[in-house]
Amino acid sequence: MYKKSPYLFSGIEKKEYICAFCFIIKHKSFMSSKSLLQRGDTIGLITPAGVIKQRDWDQLIKNLEILGLKARYSKSIFSVYKEYLAGSDEKRIEELHKIYTDKEVKAVLAVRGGYGCSRIAEGIDYDLIRKYPKPLIGYSDLTFLQFALYKKLQIPSLHGITGNRRFSYYTRKLIQEYLFEDHPQMVLTSKESEIHKYTPKQESYKGILIGGNLTILLSLLGTPFDIPWDDAVIFIEEINEPVYKVDRMLQQLFQAGKFQKVQAVLFGKFSESNGHDFQTNALYEQRIHEIIKEKFLPRQIPYIFGLSFGHIQKQMILPFGTPVTVDFTDASIHFLRKDWQSFFEV
Repeated sequence: MYKKSPYLFSGIEKKEYICAFCFIIKHKSFMSSKSLLQRGDTIGLITPAGVIKQRDWDQLIKNLEILGLKARYSKSIFSVYKEYLAGSDEKRIEELHKIYTDKEVKAVLAVRGGYGCSRIAEGIDYDLIRKYPKPLIGYSDLTFLQFALYKKLQIPSLHGITGNRRFSYYTRKLIQEYLFEDHPQMVLTSKESEIHKYTPKQESYKGILIGGNLTILLSLLGTPFDIPWDDAVIFIEEINEPVYKVDRMLQQLFQAGKFQKVQAVLFGKFSESNGHDFQTNALYEQRIHEIIKEKFLPRQIPYIFGLSFGHIQKQMILPFGTPVTVDFTDASIHFLRKDWQSFFEV
């Protein structure tokens, strides 16, 4: 499993490295001296949660080839512990520390989600990471780490992909804009056509953008890594949860006072990939939206439902921990690049 050829360059085989180099030459016009990364740079790979499978690794290699990036990783990322963790907590923390302190690594990409980030959050040396700030890219279980990094260090991150997910053209274009280009202003628009909106007051709302997977948001309650939601723009997505569980989780967040002073709430795609209860995912999401309307309309909390982020192929990449403006007229998200990138310019 995971056979390494004698031509392995930091996790990329020679033929793939050459393809990546050709991609760099062909698309060098996209490079910018002010961008975070240049094609040919090194990205660090971590597995802070679930175990890597062969298909995860195969897809990761293809993604790196497309982006023209080299990879740096510890051998421990292939470990298996308790059947569902990519190594012991100590090993996963050590792996994370090594990647962050590696001066050649320009960004950190989680290979996959799963479960396990909450187990290592307390053992991370945040003072060490403060000295080597790098953008963390991930979603799902990575929500916990993104909260922890922002709570301890006020470091933003990118929510929307893991290395094992096949990049759509839409997602790849967003990655390029974040990492390889230097547009002073960025505007995120959804690729989904079925979008529902409710706003009782104005047409735009401003706040720090925080959020992630609904189950993980619930698991953060009462921990030292939770972030106050007051005056924030919250984003939420979920996968494979029955309607009644989504109802229960939202109800608990309301009872915990989390939605009391938010600016607005953005809901992504709610995916029922098991398909046990509904013939189509559209019917499942319709039921989820009914629950949201029931809870949010009487409280006059502005929301948008159905944006293209979550466990889907055409994923919007969201700048976690960054001041944004949400325009309800076209369901777009606006922010200044410097408000996100300046944290990593050392």
